Amino acid sequence: MVKVDQRQVERENRYVVAAVQALLGLIAPSVNAVALEVMSDRLHFRIWVGSSVDEVKEDAEEIIFDMDGLLQPEDMLITCDVLLDDPPADSNANVGRWLYLAKSAAPGS
Repeated sequence: MVKVDQRQVERENRYVVAAVQALLGLIAPSVNAVALEVMSDRLHFRIWVGSSVDEVKEDAEEIIFDMDGLLQPEDMLITCDVLLDDPPADSNANVGRWLYLAKSAAPGS
């Protein structure tokens, strides 16, 4: 049985809730998926898009800005990659916590 660090889970859940709030209204139609990886020293978003990378990069900047505001007074480095690609088909891929997966990007769609 795997031992779970409850404090780590609570910390990660807090960041996930803030990330979902930061994403509200900013998921463009071209976005296929969004994941958040929580590390000890930073938070890293991955956004997979089918097109319109430039448009989504602007949204990514706004997501980082909103996320930074939601986490104040905590000072955490927040980074983001916008990937012109399909999200990994393996739901167990090491990309962090899935925050959004478009129906068209879901396996079997």
